Amino acid sequence: MAEHTSNKDDPQTHLDAMHDLDHAALNAQTDIIRQVNDLKAKRIPKHNELCQRRVDVNKNLFECDHYNLQVSQYRLIFGGVSPLIRTCPDGSINRFNSAKITYANKLLEFDKKRAESLSAFYAAQKGYFKLIEEIKETELEIQQLLSSLNKDGEEEDKEVQEPRKRFTSLEETRAQMMEGWLEWLAELS
Repeated sequence: MAEHTSNKDDPQTHLDAMHDLDHAALNAQTDIIRQVNDLKAKRIPKHNELCQRRVDVNKNLFECDHYNLQVSQYRLIFGGVSPLIRTCPDGSINRFNSAKITYANKLLEFDKKRAESLSAFYAAQKGYFKLIEEIKETELEIQQLLSSLNKDGEEEDKEVQEPRKRFTSLEETRAQMMEGWLEWLAELS
């Protein structure tokens, strides 16, 4: 039996090398697809959290608006009368001044609640925008990974275009929400 000698012109050597290259390319593609699927799986809870944060931001802004209205009403009531609280000669407070104190306390209470809800609004809004940035980064990673699969210069398929569309949509949503919240805040002031 003749022993097979390794020769670079040997057809079997070329076939083995091609097989190894195909296997390595297939493994790389499989790894990229796995990474994309992992990123997509991470994206779903973030989108749910984004929706919840938007609700929280709007709720806090609505509460702030409500307390602002209460403050305005109590300012009208309290400011409509003489805001000075006078005591009687014996040091007691008459019924009219007691009502002023009650209104002043309510005014302070609603002003404090308004400030708290405005702080909660800013904190929720900051978290909302931070989460949008995280989701945008994930979409960019997905886009880059899918583009690396498409190195042949082929036309981009739907799978590659979807992350780009979601990225654009996130940016448009961020801008719209910011504009709406700024308008609402302008009305509060």
